[in-house]
Amino acid sequence: FILRTADIGVAVSILYIKLFLKKKVIYFLASDAETQTQQTAQMQNWATAFSMAIAYHFADRIVAQTHTQQQLFWKKRKLKSTVIKSIYPGSSHIINKNKNTILWVGRAIPWKQGELFIQLARQFPQQPFVMIAPPNKGDESYFQQLKQKAQSINNLTFINYVPPPKINQYYQQALILVNTSINEGFSNVMFEAMDNQCAILSLNSNPDNFIEQYQVGYCANGDFNKLSKQLNSLLSYKQTTLQFGQNGTNYLKENHTPEKIIHQINQLINTII
Repeated sequence: FILRTADIGVAVSILYIKLFLKKKVIYFLASDAETQTQQTAQMQNWATAFSMAIAYHFADRIVAQTHTQQQLFWKKRKLKSTVIKSIYPGSSHIINKNKNTILWVGRAIPWKQGELFIQLARQFPQQPFVMIAPPNKGDESYFQQLKQKAQSINNLTFINYVPPPKINQYYQQALILVNTSINEGFSNVMFEAMDNQCAILSLNSNPDNFIEQYQVGYCANGDFNKLSKQLNSLLSYKQTTLQFGQNGTNYLKENHTPEKIIHQINQLINTII
């Protein structure tokens, strides 16, 4: 059995599979927050945090998304893990050369800090910003606050929800994807952005320093003022920003293709059977 993402149901499943079905379990970490019980509780709840802390010990193998995540998991939990990068198949989009929007995509939950994207939109009133932020169960009041703030800004378009088959049209128009999360693993949103040749501007998330290493954008290392200055730079030097987008697509092809990752997963399965 292969499971992924911290959740009390996942934790119970791991225990049931091991104790009653007597089968093998591979667990894939989904976020750097899983490296610490308190961070898991902040992202989910304490029931999930405590149950997952037990479940990790029962998994036959734990898979980290990045070397940074692997090191944190060992440092904080004293549990070993194997690094296998996430799969992203990519696609052959016809890239729009007239990209001009600044995009944010994510659930309306506090730790993704969508209000900081709204603050950026206020600082750059001449630029078109687009925010796709579907509500999250249990965070309805936060969603309403976010929506109300966003709708008060003329250059920001707030969208409640976009069906997955139609999300690419927004990436196609986007010059830059902004990530304001407190903490993440390797976000699917970043994959989608690179697949559509969007430069990445991240407040915190930068798995294995890939943003700088592969020159796909900038990371502000938690400094909002720096994030704002980096956005200004991306907007001022559009050719460089477009090149960052191309670099991101190249990075995906070199590191996250299904053929490469599936081979590694098959090798891992063979070691435990």
